[in-house]
Amino acid sequence: MSKNAPIVFVLILLWSGYCIAQSAKDSLAFYPIAKDVFQASSTQILQDSKGYMWMGTTNGIYRYDGSDIRLFAGSTDGKIGLTDGYIKCFIENEDQNLIIGTLYGVSIYDRALDVVKPYPFKEESQFLQSKYINALYQKDESLWIGTFRNGLFKHNTVSGETIKISLSNLKDSEEDDTIFGIHEYQNSGNYFVVTAGTVFFVTKNKGSQVFKTNEFIQESFLTPDGNTLVLGTRTGKLILLDLTKDKNLSAKEVMVTPNHTILSLATDHHGNIWCGSENAGIAIYNPKTETVKVYKNDITIPQSPIGNSIWSLYQSKDNVMWLGLFKNGLSIYDPNYHKFEHVKVNPFRPDKLNNNIIHCFYEDDANNLYIGTDGGGLNYWNRETDTFTHYSLDNNTLHTNVVLSLLPDGDGNLYVGSWAHGLGILNLKTKNYEVLTTENSFLEANHIFAMAKDAKGRIWIPTFLGGLHWYNPTTKANGTIPLTTEKGTGLATSVSRILIANDGAIWVGTQNTGLYKIIETTTGSWDVKQYHKDGNNDLTNDFVTSIYQDNDDVIWVGTESGLNRYDEITDKFQFITKKEGLIDDAIKAIVQDKNGYHWLSTGHGLIQYNDATKETLHYNRSDGLQGNEFNRSSAFYTKDHTLLFGGSNGFNIFNPEEVKKDSEQPQIVLKNLRIFNKEVLPYDDSGILDKQITECNSVTLSHKHSVFSVDFNALEYGHPERINYAYYLEGFEKQWNYVGTNNRATYTNLNHGEYILRIKATNTDGIWGTDEAKLYITITPPFWKTWWFKMITILSIALLIYLVHFLRLARLKKYQEELEVQIADRTSELQLEKKKLSVAAKELSEKNAEIQKFAFAISHDLKSPTGSIQALTNLIATEIDPEKQPELQEYVNMIHMSCHTMNDLITDITKIAKLGKIENHMQPLDMNKVLDLAHNTVKGKLNNSNIKVKIADNMPVIKGDKNRILQVFSNLLDNAIKYMGNETHPEITVDFLVQNNTIKFFVTDNGLGMDQNALEKLFAPFMRFHSGVKGTGLGLYMVKQIVESHEGTIKASSEGFGFGTTFTVVFPYYKELNTNPFYHSETSLVS
Repeated sequence: MSKNAPIVFVLILLWSGYCIAQSAKDSLAFYPIAKDVFQASSTQILQDSKGYMWMGTTNGIYRYDGSDIRLFAGSTDGKIGLTDGYIKCFIENEDQNLIIGTLYGVSIYDRALDVVKPYPFKEESQFLQSKYINALYQKDESLWIGTFRNGLFKHNTVSGETIKISLSNLKDSEEDDTIFGIHEYQNSGNYFVVTAGTVFFVTKNKGSQVFKTNEFIQESFLTPDGNTLVLGTRTGKLILLDLTKDKNLSAKEVMVTPNHTILSLATDHHGNIWCGSENAGIAIYNPKTETVKVYKNDITIPQSPIGNSIWSLYQSKDNVMWLGLFKNGLSIYDPNYHKFEHVKVNPFRPDKLNNNIIHCFYEDDANNLYIGTDGGGLNYWNRETDTFTHYSLDNNTLHTNVVLSLLPDGDGNLYVGSWAHGLGILNLKTKNYEVLTTENSFLEANHIFAMAKDAKGRIWIPTFLGGLHWYNPTTKANGTIPLTTEKGTGLATSVSRILIANDGAIWVGTQNTGLYKIIETTTGSWDVKQYHKDGNNDLTNDFVTSIYQDNDDVIWVGTESGLNRYDEITDKFQFITKKEGLIDDAIKAIVQDKNGYHWLSTGHGLIQYNDATKETLHYNRSDGLQGNEFNRSSAFYTKDHTLLFGGSNGFNIFNPEEVKKDSEQPQIVLKNLRIFNKEVLPYDDSGILDKQITECNSVTLSHKHSVFSVDFNALEYGHPERINYAYYLEGFEKQWNYVGTNNRATYTNLNHGEYILRIKATNTDGIWGTDEAKLYITITPPFWKTWWFKMITILSIALLIYLVHFLRLARLKKYQEELEVQIADRTSELQLEKKKLSVAAKELSEKNAEIQKFAFAISHDLKSPTGSIQALTNLIATEIDPEKQPELQEYVNMIHMSCHTMNDLITDITKIAKLGKIENHMQPLDMNKVLDLAHNTVKGKLNNSNIKVKIADNMPVIKGDKNRILQVFSNLLDNAIKYMGNETHPEITVDFLVQNNTIKFFVTDNGLGMDQNALEKLFAPFMRFHSGVKGTGLGLYMVKQIVESHEGTIKASSEGFGFGTTFTVVFPYYKELNTNPFYHSETSLVS
């Protein structure tokens, strides 16, 4: 044996004392993050001051916000992009920008513009852009840059000056020009600079050697308290330098990953040092216990690291450890990532659970668990060793592979209910078992979902399709309790659930007839009562999944359609469903913890229910549950107060007191601004943003931006899918919009004004945070609604009014001057006209006097012959026999009437001459008779012609002067006869129409007619249009005057010469005259 062998052996023993091998029981759970969008190898990880996660890789730098990941890649034009895609290091400076070291120079992330670009070195410092950058640190104006084999530089960010720092004259090799870390000591402005084998202390731009090692240092890290400088070597050794003794550094070496390079270092919030290695997984060194635990990728251990080459490590602000793996993206260690421990089949471990479908549990005196599965028989879990022993039909240790129920009898036996294989009785000491089936026992079915033991030692066995049995193991006595239905449809046989209550009552659940309560009477008989959906003591559903009695002796019944709470006083059930806050109505199992909370497994997760406050908390698969759906009655409460719930993917076990609400609230950031669904960028064509929206607390939009959206995001990295959002626009809305996981707010056609977009979010447990993100939004009005435009408009209007007024005054003045001249001229003319008018008036007065005398003379002269004619006709009338000479009598009457009319006209002429106007004597006139008189007046002119006159019947009554109205229609008929011409079939018609409170009379002929020019002048005095017809031209003029004196109108119409003429005479219509039969009688005033 070599002389060095004992030493090596001792070292191996020492290292093995430090290292603890990874085991399933002690394993940490690592979870992949962003695996769908990020698989690159991370050279460094950092969380910036805003909360974003940044990952440097071999092909660029990535930013992750929990939902989206963005790559900033190498430059293609030398202006925008990284100087090189391989990221070696990066830091965040005091301006919240990132300084990025690459294989080829330095780049900077400009947060305001959201771009990466080459660092803006001045010309004299551009040489740094050709260097391999290995380490960075910035303090105030000084940017420290460590290179690969080119030493250390200090760049002044204000002056642009760059100087090279001399580390020491004692450098042994070029390796001391390769910088692996720059760490400020206690915020003093002095630095520890780590090279490949040496640590230098730099003060006042000059370095001195303070530590030397033969190890090759690959990575360095300064603990958060600043007291320990941690060095990682290529041999897998940690070197811990105690910095509390000034320059007298004491070193402690710990082997953590032998022969595997330490690539990354970090400390967690407990002070443990995490070491990421090359191909040796993660080693965690505990300085307090001086122990090392190593975690490697192991397919036999769930949630072990997904790779063994850990290029980067970083603990974020929420105490989550991030791992950047070679070619495997990101993963995290977060002890709160899953709230529930999940036990399931491990295909690589035969000593683990052998089947994932879990039906039942039983705990023995050693706190170990028997677990009934569907296909794997009975599993015995030794919780101390974390191993499982299997009892099944396959290995002849049990009568079945499908275990539905378990019940200890208190005598060392475990009753095992199965599907299709009856009841097994397993002796837990000898492991022997016997079987009861329908073939060898009292059982009427071999499907046993549940069992219970009462105070008298009887085993109660509900069977599926076989009813309810009881069995006394001591006396071997047994019996069946018939369960009748209220509807009288027979016996309930699908019995699957049972509970022996503390008061001795037996509660039995079925799959189709609800619930039964059985009480044994003092005489030994059974009192059975049914509770079902359609009964008086309603259940929510007749399919009973579980029955449970809590610490307050309250009976709870789970069904496929809700939870039922029994009220013993009213003998009724209170319903608890989705309406009361449950996430699902399909209740699978019920268990109460020691703090009084009821835990309900459902078809959509697990519910913690507070019966006192009615509050609920919901958990789902993302919390670590075996799945969202659980199996019926698969629940258990252990002696150490842990709960178990089984499903089809294993089971969950947890201590309810360790299931904590998430008290952390994620930070909300603005993500994008969109106009008409197009993203707005800083300094783009829209001109809206001068920096990215994330950095804005206000934005100004034009009225043209009528559709805009704001994207936002909560920086949650573990379970971003569980974050819910709400927002509202203050100034437009008055209540929150709760939008679930949607993280975009869109608004359209807002009025101009000031608004505040307020955004809030829940944490992963659905608890709403009090912190809000706010964006102040100003929407500018169109120019025509701005104050300055309104002011200009008002001033312009005022000026216009003034100009108009000024021009009007000037015009008025000019007009006044012209008017004065015109008035003077006109006055002169008027004086002359006045003299002429005075002379004319005198002459007219004299003529009027002469006309009056003439009228009186004419009247006197006409009355005498008219009277003589009338006297002669009276004399003739006495000599005529009317019966023998009717025609002569008619002529005499006509002469008499004409004389009478002539007298009236002579009287009117006298009055007109005397007074200057016509006086009407208004009275009701029957127009049938008026028109008959008019017709008689012109009958003499019709004797020698073939003109037919048709007058309508049932003429209405009007109000008027009988002589004047007679004169009107006589004149119209006379005119029609005069102007008939040579018509072959001459005809005159008189008709009427009552319309709109007026009466229209139509006198129509088919005579000569007239043109439009004649129609316009027809009623003017002395106008005649046919030279072959005799007349004075005054007849129609007089007609118009009479009609208008009766508040009427008259007009004539004709289509031209040869088409006849129609005169339309319109008078007011008096309804009361036409509804009174008196005015149509033979005694009418015109009769």
